[in-house]
Amino acid sequence: MKIAFLTPNYPPERGACASRIHYTASALQKKGHAVEVFTFLPHYPTGKILKEYRRKICFSETQEQIKIWRFPLFPTVSNKLIWRIIGMCSMAVSILGAFFRLRKFKPDIIFVQSPPLLLGFSGWILARKVKAKFVLNLSDLWPRALLDLGAVRSPFLFQILTKSEKFLYRQADLCIGQSEEILIHLQHTISSRKTVLYRTGTDCKLFFQTPISNHQNERPFRLVYAGLLGIAQDVLELCKNLNFNNLNTELHIYGDGADRKKLEQYLEHNPNKGIFLHLAVNQTEVPRILHQFDAVLVIQKAEVYGTFPSKIYEAMAVGRPILQSGGGESADIIQHSSVGFVSAPKDYKSLAKNILKIQNLTLSEQQRLGDNGRKTALTFFDRKIQLERLEKKLHEQISS
Repeated sequence: MKIAFLTPNYPPERGACASRIHYTASALQKKGHAVEVFTFLPHYPTGKILKEYRRKICFSETQEQIKIWRFPLFPTVSNKLIWRIIGMCSMAVSILGAFFRLRKFKPDIIFVQSPPLLLGFSGWILARKVKAKFVLNLSDLWPRALLDLGAVRSPFLFQILTKSEKFLYRQADLCIGQSEEILIHLQHTISSRKTVLYRTGTDCKLFFQTPISNHQNERPFRLVYAGLLGIAQDVLELCKNLNFNNLNTELHIYGDGADRKKLEQYLEHNPNKGIFLHLAVNQTEVPRILHQFDAVLVIQKAEVYGTFPSKIYEAMAVGRPILQSGGGESADIIQHSSVGFVSAPKDYKSLAKNILKIQNLTLSEQQRLGDNGRKTALTFFDRKIQLERLEKKLHEQISS
């Protein structure tokens, strides 16, 4: 197959989107498919174009034998909806410049990452122009996620976005969902024959398991959050509401995003809460970081229907118990698989109780939670398993 990926993010950017698309493109290329990536100047999660790319506009580069075409955009990670819309519009317009290269490449499939929703419209237009199959990959449900996070309050705007969303689903030859909730949502609009589940998952070779070290009576319980510091997580609010010293716990935060500066300022003025802020690390370094801690914290500002935090897969794979402040499908899996404890978003009292609860488990009980996670990751969420399902479905699109 010849596959063109249209994505808002790609390495050297960090985050679940860049990691997911990079793995998918690289794995398909290694299986013998022709792959090219069409994306933008690296800007995520800081909202600032990386220094080495700042004087460039449109250009190409090669990573791991994959041709990558980069286009300009208006970069922003502002929490204000108007700036995000401007940023998304700049992507949607800029990527149309890919037409000339796509016409030469002649892809069988144009694989479009959404959100942002507007990029999906550009992908649909380009797919029609070059007579390729239009495949829409949904990691979150927009505008539903914006509503759940309180980013959209206008019923009129929400209705327009919902109609746009459904239009795109109907135009797609195939819709890929990152969670079962997304597939359920899709089936209200399109046939289940046009959908497939393709979870972010994790590379269980890269994210290998190590034993949990004995901390009891020797040192504080060590908890780690490694992820984005943005509107959907609201890590700052967590830090304001919990004193980890009082829980005999250290919280170590690794990440970057729109809220990092605010978090730095808050911790500078509140240094005695048992919270330590570190620089973000590359994806390949994350396993080494997670291995140093007793449990992994996953935070959601609100229960967002369809969203499945990718850090859960990584925590499972390295064999660490999970403490989630969230809900939905991910919370159900954590509880059903017996890999950790869940509290509702912003229920900091319940989260504190869960931290103490997991501390009071014996080392063997904590290890059992980690072992359950590793087994679940290997059985259901290894990226190789996920890729086989996707590749089969893409072949079906070509032959139909």
